[in-house]
Amino acid sequence: MTDADRIVRFLREHPGSSVMDIRFALFISNVTARMSDARADGVTFVKWRDDRGVYRYRVVDPEPVQLAMAGFE
Repeated sequence: MTDADRIVRFLREHPGSSVMDIRFALFISNVTARMSDARADGVTFVKWRDDRGVYRYRVVDPEPVQLAMAGFE
């Protein structure tokens, strides 16, 4: 498992974590670079600033796609 995979897994389990939260929990020094690697692999993050000015992140999970086949309705 790569560091990017570990970060994605951590944010799925701990949405709203900051970069420092991730750094201290996973012992990864360059969190933002690994998040960029995850973005390159198709992962989408939501970023917002809390009331103290700290940036928080969560992973956006894709919506399930409803497939319809002609003649099977």
